[in-house]
Amino acid sequence: MSDSRRVRTFVSLFYFLSWGVVSLVFLSLLACESNAVIIIPGGCDACVSFEGVKTKEESLKILENSRCAVEPGGTKGVCLNCRLDEHCRSDSAPTRKCTTDHRCICGSDKDCSDGQFCLGGEGCVQCTKHEHCEGLPKPFCIYNRCEGSCEPGSKQPCTQDGVCSAFQECTNAGVWGKCQSAGGKPEKELCDERDNDCDGLVDEDFPQLKKSCNENIGPCKVSGVWQCKADFSGVLCKGEPQGSKQEDCNGVDDDCDGVIDNNISAPLCTKQEGVCKGARKTCGGEKGWIDCDDAAYKKHAAAYDKVFDGQNAATCDGLDNNCNGQIDEAPTEQAEACSNPTAGGVFGECKNGRTACEKQKTVCLPGQPTTEICDDKDNDCDGQVDEDFTKKGQVCTAGQGDCQTTDKFVCNDSKDGTVCAAKERTKQPETCNKIDDDCNGMVDDIQAKSCQVVGTKGACATGQQQCIDGKLTCFQINQPSPELADQRDNDCDGYVDEGIVSLVLSTKSLLGESNVNITGIAINSKQEVFFSSNSTQCIYKLDPTTKQVVVYAGKASEKGNVDSLTNPLNARFRNPGKLTFDLSGTHLFVSDRNNHSIRRIDGVTGSVSTYTTGFKEPGDLAFAKNGTLYVVNETELYQVSTSGTATLIPVANSTMRVRMFGLTIDSMDRLYRLQRVDGCSAKGSCSCFGTDCLALHSAKMTPNLLGLDGACTAVCSPSSPGVDYESLQSSGEKIFGVFEGEQIFMLADVGLPKKLLIAGNGKASPVNDILATKSGFNNISQMAFDKKGNLYIADYGNDQIRVIKGPVW
Repeated sequence: MSDSRRVRTFVSLFYFLSWGVVSLVFLSLLACESNAVIIIPGGCDACVSFEGVKTKEESLKILENSRCAVEPGGTKGVCLNCRLDEHCRSDSAPTRKCTTDHRCICGSDKDCSDGQFCLGGEGCVQCTKHEHCEGLPKPFCIYNRCEGSCEPGSKQPCTQDGVCSAFQECTNAGVWGKCQSAGGKPEKELCDERDNDCDGLVDEDFPQLKKSCNENIGPCKVSGVWQCKADFSGVLCKGEPQGSKQEDCNGVDDDCDGVIDNNISAPLCTKQEGVCKGARKTCGGEKGWIDCDDAAYKKHAAAYDKVFDGQNAATCDGLDNNCNGQIDEAPTEQAEACSNPTAGGVFGECKNGRTACEKQKTVCLPGQPTTEICDDKDNDCDGQVDEDFTKKGQVCTAGQGDCQTTDKFVCNDSKDGTVCAAKERTKQPETCNKIDDDCNGMVDDIQAKSCQVVGTKGACATGQQQCIDGKLTCFQINQPSPELADQRDNDCDGYVDEGIVSLVLSTKSLLGESNVNITGIAINSKQEVFFSSNSTQCIYKLDPTTKQVVVYAGKASEKGNVDSLTNPLNARFRNPGKLTFDLSGTHLFVSDRNNHSIRRIDGVTGSVSTYTTGFKEPGDLAFAKNGTLYVVNETELYQVSTSGTATLIPVANSTMRVRMFGLTIDSMDRLYRLQRVDGCSAKGSCSCFGTDCLALHSAKMTPNLLGLDGACTAVCSPSSPGVDYESLQSSGEKIFGVFEGEQIFMLADVGLPKKLLIAGNGKASPVNDILATKSGFNNISQMAFDKKGNLYIADYGNDQIRVIKGPVW
């Protein structure tokens, strides 16, 4: 077929094959390179090349070499595993064979993987004989697998050898079968290494068997092993004596008679004089012969006495009792003591002598005078006792004070002098009891200790304890002094560092520069400090303990009038001023001056909203107990309901030029306002000696009592006109006001006129950690009290937040 016929064409050819002859076949010529292909439907679908084929016989030959076949008498082809051996073989299986039923099987072990063997039609298996399993845990081939523990048909004993022995046989599965009896009957146990009585034990009636044994005795013994007798009736130990010798004192049975160190003659002991004559040594076994000691000599002769020989009544017997060759020798220091108190001309210790033996009778020879010592005896036998020690017997004392005791001089322990027998009484720690307890000669000289002075506080409470007439008294040693910043109550009023002003925050740390302009300050229920800035247009939160500051609301340097329901940082203010919290201490209210409104910051959700608006320039603000908010709006005073509705409250002196500065409500729900009135001298009680003055008004404001002005109390200053109070704050019933932005006065206490300087020296320069009255302030914008009575101050001109530790009022 030429190369030009590479296009797909279809030609139908018919061949017939029946049992080897081609039947009807559909021949499809495809573009399989340049070769024609034949596809048998349902068969192998393999490309079969007929290139160069010219005859029918050649085509049949090609088909015979393929795996394709046609069902007998049909038209459907099948693909066989193999038709020829070559169809089964490969490099890894070079000898495989094709069976008549068209299966590929191994032809030799070469066709199997390592560790397997060819079993013809069964294929590759693990083993075909036992040798293939050698070295494996189960070394026998069972059903062509190495799974046998024993060779089928083999037997092994399963009990002790003997007349009752049993065996077990290996099964076809390669495991041992049950134990089977050999048919023997029990007999009497013999010493023959067999289980004769069929109890599972061998020679158990002969416990000595195979254990070591000794034949003969003494040095003649020979070691051996117990063995069975020739007639199996018992055991015997074999050994022969090696000879014997004469017995000696050495702990050995030399003559092999079963007795050690017997039938030997002992040599004489060292001492043979006097009563020791004939004493013999004793045999100590391995130690050899042992010489006589005092006990042995005493045993030999009861008259033996090592110490006394004629020097006591028992040994004054004409014998050499101590075996030294002398009989009843002269008395020595070892002679028995004796006393002859009736001896004439003999005194003191000389009447005590030593026993001597004269003609086998004991006598007492007087003692000799010795040097006199202090021992209550007449040692020199002159008739006087301890006459050389003149202090003996005289009165003496020991110790001093209440520890002193009295006794006499007595002989000391070394007997060469005297010592006072008095013993000092045991000392006790000194107490305040009119007694010298520690015996130092001074009464009640106790060490001074610190004490607490009753009825005093602070530094004055620390006193010094003194003992007066047997009683402890606490004397005050410190007097009140001006309070210092030293963590002490110097002025003894019960408060530490009260009235001391200290720096909480320098706002330069916020922007790195001055002029942050703190315009308001407030403290919430958590004692967190909040302050506003009309320079940065933000509200800040300050932790007074850690001094950490974060922006609470607004964005630095961005003005605007924007509320935010979700994030207070998205809100915008325009010159925020005075601050206050509601009665719960949770929600913050801000005088947003140039937005002419009061803004509310929710302390829970963080939302910022406009609470009320329409003011010219809102200033100080405060809450009454019923939740009503009061706001100063230059010359006007407004009341704002809880719904945010603002109502103007008429005030007294409305015909005069009045400017309000401060606003606060005390714990009695009384509203105080500070106002500057030109020409107020014409208005009765609100009068100052000058053209200008500051009036403090009070009124108990209630929802049903609006517009009624309270008593007008003038709080005047001797300074020139222009007196200015910038802020007002209350603590309980006490009212505090800022004067000229530099000084803080307590203006009223329980409604009574009072003017008391709290802070400020009239100068602007700030000095911290001193009394607040000695420090300078510069334009205080607002004040706020925390729960402890500490007064936080927004020092506008000095760009500082400062605190006066309270209470000082």
